[in-house]
Amino acid sequence: MVKKFFYKFLLLSSPLLILVGLFVFYDPFKIIYEYEEYSNDLTILNNRDFVSTRVFERNYPKQQYNSFLFGSSRTMAFNVLHWKRYLDSTARVFSFDAFGESIFGIFSKLKFLDEKNVDIKNCILIFCEDVTFHFSDDHPGHLYMKDPLVAKTSFLNFYFEHFKAFLGREFIIEYLKELIKGESELVQRFGNEGVSYDVVTNAMSHQKSNREIQTNAKKYYQSKMNVFYKRPIREVEGKQKINKKQIKMLFEIAMIFKKHHTNYKIILSPLYSQLKFNRKDKEIIESIFKGHVYDFSGKNKITEDYHNYYEKSHYLPKIGDSLMSIMYGH
Repeated sequence: MVKKFFYKFLLLSSPLLILVGLFVFYDPFKIIYEYEEYSNDLTILNNRDFVSTRVFERNYPKQQYNSFLFGSSRTMAFNVLHWKRYLDSTARVFSFDAFGESIFGIFSKLKFLDEKNVDIKNCILIFCEDVTFHFSDDHPGHLYMKDPLVAKTSFLNFYFEHFKAFLGREFIIEYLKELIKGESELVQRFGNEGVSYDVVTNAMSHQKSNREIQTNAKKYYQSKMNVFYKRPIREVEGKQKINKKQIKMLFEIAMIFKKHHTNYKIILSPLYSQLKFNRKDKEIIESIFKGHVYDFSGKNKITEDYHNYYEKSHYLPKIGDSLMSIMYGH
């Protein structure tokens, strides 16, 4: 009876066991094994928070980073080598970004660095009206959830969420096609083609789009005109988002900066949506970080011109350079 049950169980569970084996062996999301670099493996989009943390962990003993850029994928606009021009010769820069980065993610990373006694000499924090204060805890979704090493969340849940994404009907079909036939729509549908990562600074760069814009900007923007939607004629203010838990995080971030005598700047992003940062949220941020907040949100010269954006979400490196010039007074 026991044997019969065992054989039945084995027969029923064997497809799942095979899928678990494929997930562990091939490690499609690059979360199980250690990798020298992630920049050349653009087949499948990785969890950026995890990548940033692992690159930091691997490189820090040699690089001794002390200057950090925090924010979402909009950190692409800030060339870390250009940032070094405004810092002293001892600055060792690192982009500690994540997809859809939240205040919870930024706070967790700063706390992580502080607990490791890392010198936090310089910082730029990028706050975005649409994502920064959207979550007070870990993000849902395998691409956006925080690395458990930093956020002190469950590793088991982290791996489980990735396995669920692996089992997603569209993903698993394309992935099996790639394994069996060597051809599929995996890259087109689940890839990050055209984006590269520096193996030392971890900075993202949208190389493909940069090349296209430099080669023929008119052609590039003509192909994107369906993306650049019309904005309201009058400036619209975003909804108030900052809650008590997030206020506490902001105060703790300020304490970490005070402890490390950090030279820091906080940017309220110039998003294409032209939503103005909520005035009450802005008052909270400015009351905690007096003299360190730079508001580029809403309607202004930057946001009016769609040529300052790759698409409706990310602004160009020339804008990042311009913002740094304004903040550092050069």
